[in-house]
Amino acid sequence: GCLLDVWHQLPAGPSGGVPLEELASRFNGQDHPLVSIGGASPQDALNHFLKSFEVKGNRPNSVSFDKFADYYADLSAAITDDAYFAGIVLSNWARP
Repeated sequence: GCLLDVWHQLPAGPSGGVPLEELASRFNGQDHPLVSIGGASPQDALNHFLKSFEVKGNRPNSVSFDKFADYYADLSAAITDDAYFAGIVLSNWARP
């Protein structure tokens, strides 16, 4: 689906994961539910996204597709409309 489409547009590093710095530079939190519903800033949405990959307070150098998908699985648990969810995913990775 749309999650794989987005993943395949991201540049994979040598390990097959996408460098965290690359994810951070490409993430667009403007339409993230934390912003559109929760009143957070796009920067807060980015911080939330990046923090989700931390293990014991340490951020990894790269993120695997499984971890990327886990983030969106958690996000989708609160969203019942598939089209709305797909729109969020696509807008998070839309290039300005």
